Amino acid sequence: MAFALQAAWQPSKLAPALLSCYCSLKQIQTCEFASAYESIWIRQPSWLEPDMNSQTIVLIAPFDDKGNVLLLKRDDDKHCGGLWSFPGGKVEAGESPQAAAVRELKEETGLDATAWQSICNQSFEYPDRLLHFELFSCVCLDLSSLDTESVHVWSAIDTLTDYPMPAANDPFIKALQTRGS
Repeated sequence: MAFALQAAWQPSKLAPALLSCYCSLKQIQTCEFASAYESIWIRQPSWLEPDMNSQTIVLIAPFDDKGNVLLLKRDDDKHCGGLWSFPGGKVEAGESPQAAAVRELKEETGLDATAWQSICNQSFEYPDRLLHFELFSCVCLDLSSLDTESVHVWSAIDTLTDYPMPAANDPFIKALQTRGS
């Protein structure tokens, strides 16, 4: 799907300005221009496609009393299988992101937490889906109920990059490391 913008004069000089304005509206991976006569054609990015599989996901950075963060290893048969990630999951219809974070932490780890904070949010486009992430941090003082179905590790903030994670986690790691320094 594409749409056209009509340029009154010299479309080749207008294209860079349109590219700058257009790309600043939303973070996208590519903008492709092809000019013909007095028309500039912009390929519509996939984030505007109505059938794109889009989901809101919460991620949780649960800290223990030593300042370490819990990471879970994703099952090999799941999306981004074999990589490490923060606990989390989908926000259900009618659920707030923080309520989803509390629920997902309990479901995935058995842990209860305090001092919940929203750290940042970021969208990431995979070839087959667009995910909107929100990262929360919390503190888990009682680890006696820790029960995960996957391999887990408590990592210091400065060693998070030692664990291979999905590319979508990169901004969250940086946000946590910035807050920790």
